Amino acid sequence: MSIEKILSIAGSDSGSGAGIQADIKTAQAFDVYCSTAITSLTSQNTIGISDIYDIPANFVISQIRDVLSDIGADIIKTGMLCNAEIISGLYEFLEGNYPEIPLVVDPIMISSSGTKLISDDAISLIKTRLLKITNVITPNIPEAENFSNMKISSINDMRLAAQIIQKIGGDNLSVLITGGHLKSEIITDILLSKGKFTSFEHKRIKSSNTHGTGCTFATSIACGLALGNSLEEAVKNSQRFIANAITTAPNIGRGNGALNHHKQLKG
Repeated sequence: MSIEKILSIAGSDSGSGAGIQADIKTAQAFDVYCSTAITSLTSQNTIGISDIYDIPANFVISQIRDVLSDIGADIIKTGMLCNAEIISGLYEFLEGNYPEIPLVVDPIMISSSGTKLISDDAISLIKTRLLKITNVITPNIPEAENFSNMKISSINDMRLAAQIIQKIGGDNLSVLITGGHLKSEIITDILLSKGKFTSFEHKRIKSSNTHGTGCTFATSIACGLALGNSLEEAVKNSQRFIANAITTAPNIGRGNGALNHHKQLKG
């Protein structure tokens, strides 16, 4: 039996709603095997993050090297990349050894509870180095504002920001900006890929159980690509998966609860 494989390079969430834990559960829902390289340990629950311990960069790269040299991966997905040393090491290792493996980057900057998860020099390195080898980046609006150095208050702004970000990374970069931070009952996500814009609309689901939606969305897209879906198909299936995961969430904890990652896609 063969199985599609992804490698998730991200932080650990002790509450298991986001990060590495969410990535593994999402991959299982898509019948994809998920290997991991942990970049940070976070002490957190549904209310917030109380402590963070960053893994030394050389140990992060050691995890990646051991996974790829033996297990391999059809897609690599990154989440929390907390400092410049990790990003620089990741860029040099992948660019020098595995340039053929597609890279999906979820540029996590701030947690859902408001904790900053990445240093300013690390953000700069994502722009100047990591985006050069990235195939798909999935920023939300605040993250896209940071990358594009512009205020985003409309769908037209999202398109302009996507063009700016795409120019930073080059022609091989596809930019998917998620529109959940715009105040509207209909959420519009904007994809710029190969010079073409595609809009994805879906109804806003009112829920307090949304912890880890960004991680889960990016990972489900990575899984779709590993399974051979087009990027557009992967985005559509990921939106359906997220909607199911929110509406069937189990109300865990007293704060921003986790999704139901075990909800399988049907049809």
